[in-house]
Amino acid sequence: MEAAGSILTDLRNRPDQWIGVATGNSIKALYKILAREYVKNPMPFEHLGIIKLDEWGGISRDSAHSCESFIRQKILGSLRIPENRYITFDSNPSRPEGFFLLHNPKNNTLPFH
Repeated sequence: MEAAGSILTDLRNRPDQWIGVATGNSIKALYKILAREYVKNPMPFEHLGIIKLDEWGGISRDSAHSCESFIRQKILGSLRIPENRYITFDSNPSRPEGFFLLHNPKNNTLPFH
């Protein structure tokens, strides 16, 4: 898969990158390839950061059907990405106007207005 080769080349050249990740069936093959490459050589992934791009609105992030669950299982777990290198958001907030509050490892929230 050409996309995997491009990502791996970029990580070798600049390992401190952050990648925005999507979820779903069409992208699963890419994440499987990256996971296999991680097993062979974890070094390029040591400083990689992940940013969640999408989520189903109104479901708990703990739901097995959430994008959060997909990312944690297929990407964070497979590539051993720690919490401090993962930016996420709550898709089912108590105050929907706060939907675009992202998790920031330095101060716990980063509001976007």
